[in-house]
Formats: sequence, C-alpha cells, structure tokens
Amino acid sequence: MIHGTGNEDITLTEGTVTYDIRFLATAPVSGELIRLIINIEAQNDFYPGYPLIKRAIYYCSRMISAQYGTEFTESHYEKIKKIYSIWICMNPPKNRENSITRYYISEENLVGGVKERKADYDLMAAVMICLGREDSDTGIRKLLNILLSTETGSEDKCQMLEEDFHIKMTQKLESEVSLMCNYSETNL
Repeated sequence: MIHGTGNEDITLTEGTVTYDIRFLATAPVSGELIRLIINIEAQNDFYPGYPLIKRAIYYCSRMISAQYGTEFTESHYEKIKKIYSIWICMNPPKNRENSITRYYISEENLVGGVKERKADYDLMAAVMICLGREDSDTGIRKLLNILLSTETGSEDKCQMLEEDFHIKMTQKLESEVSLMCNYSETNL
C-alpha cells in the first residue's frame, strides 16, 4: 500500500526541504507488515556544486528526524520507520552511467562479535540510479531511460512500454506517460 505525504519539510533551525516525491509504503517482511518512508528525486545535474550523495544522506536524516511527533513521541525510538531516498540521475558523468549504487548503514565489529538486530540500525538507504545511453540496458534502467528520454515522444514511449515491458496501455496510462514526458523536459 502507498500513501502520499507532503513534499515540504520545514524546521525553524534548518529551513525548508522540498522533496520531488515522498510517500509512505507498507510492505510485508517475515510475515508482518512494515512501514517505509520513500523519497524519489530526479536529478539532471550530477555536479550541482556539492557531492550529490551528501544531499541524499541529508534528506534521509531529515526524514528520520521529522518522524518525531508523527511516527513516535518521547523516547519511543523503536517506532522510527526506515527511509529510502532514490535518486534518478539523468545526465551522470561517463564513469557513473548505467549504474545503481546503494549507500546504507551497516554493522562492523571492531573488537568482539556483538550482533544487533539489523532492523535497529538499518534505518536509511540512499540509492543512486545513474542512467546512460546503452542499448543493452534492461530492467529498471531501461524503463527509466524510456520514460525520461527527452528525445522520444510519448507515442513512441507507449509503444516501447508495450513491446519491451508488456505493459498494456490504457488511456489513463498514456496520459501519465505524457505527463512523464513533460516532467523529464523540465530543468530538474
């Protein structure tokens, strides 16, 4: 299940962050349902004057701290929901093209062999999906390349989605593809 949330996060001391897309998702894990907070960012400029991954980590951190008062109160930190921040980079540098990289928190024992429950520290992940122009792309990269291409019209995109991904086009889906065409042409 997916539930949309507001795209703005405002604090007195840290200002305002405007997310492209942010929503809550419920997913089954080990027979129980867990709630996740997912943020999706589209990025045309891989070098906006700072390391993009630092912004992704900052967004994850803001979404964790913003849970106080909504997902948990007082000292109930066990109720913190995991954050995923997914960055779709349309114009990455050549060395990053056609790559998907995940950044996350992991446990490392420096002395001893203590093991904490992974769910207690695995609270954020930033994923960078860097698109490219490779014809051999498959899966999510190929799908995103089709949807976000500025060189392909919506009719051609719909045809490719039907042929390559067996997605039956409806009038509603065709209008959403057209909307994605307009989205990909904006200066993100």
